[in-house]
Amino acid sequence: MIGVQDKNEWVEPFLVVAILFFFLVSLSVFFVIISIRNQKNRNLKKEEQFKEAIEEILFKVLFDGQTYFYFNENFAFRKYLSQAFFRNHLRKSLIELHKNYDGINALRLENFYRESGLIYDSLEKIKDHEWEVKCQGIIELSEMNIKESFEDIAWISLKTKNKILKITAINACIRLDANRGIMHLSRHLDRFDVWTQVNIIDAIAKLNIEHLEGIDKLLKSKNKSVVSLGIKISKTFQLAELLPDIEKLTETIESKSIKKEGLELIEHFQN
Repeated sequence: MIGVQDKNEWVEPFLVVAILFFFLVSLSVFFVIISIRNQKNRNLKKEEQFKEAIEEILFKVLFDGQTYFYFNENFAFRKYLSQAFFRNHLRKSLIELHKNYDGINALRLENFYRESGLIYDSLEKIKDHEWEVKCQGIIELSEMNIKESFEDIAWISLKTKNKILKITAINACIRLDANRGIMHLSRHLDRFDVWTQVNIIDAIAKLNIEHLEGIDKLLKSKNKSVVSLGIKISKTFQLAELLPDIEKLTETIESKSIKKEGLELIEHFQN
């Protein structure tokens, strides 16, 4: 009996330690949840506090033609503009507002985006290691019409293996410079699946371009999926002027699926 008691002596201390451990873990989780909730509440209060100032800035930019330098010289605004949290929400509001305007109003917002340095926040995002952050930066730069970011975004589209990031980058290039963006597609070596092709065609359609250039380069690509995309674009936008290129393609291409697509398009144009 004494031997059995000796063997069971560890049970009670173990249970005490285990209960204490789980108690401490539960307490830690509780305090983490409270901390996150408090931080969220503080952020909401800040957002509400900054909302009026952001709305006033954007109103003056849009309708009074004020530039960033006007606000930077005004102490009431300058104290906000130096805060990262405020600038982050200002950038988001600015970009969302830009979606609703074109012409001179859009240009005023774009100029403010540059002058305020908010553009650099977006440029930093496209250098981030996280693909979601890269996507956000690309979307912001293309929305704000930052044409000088074209090559950096095009490079991302060529190198990434992430499908969502690739589509986002390709679509951004097309938005920034449609014809240059289309010609850039011929540089791609990776296969474009049907979903990617549909997204590219949709991005082109949204721009309502009168004359598409560079489709002939897609038809001459060594990447079969790029050739297939060129055929689909030709059909979608009724580019009958490319008929000679498509006829030549069907005569020389070895791929049966592309030959079939080409012949179907030729028949479509001839009927």
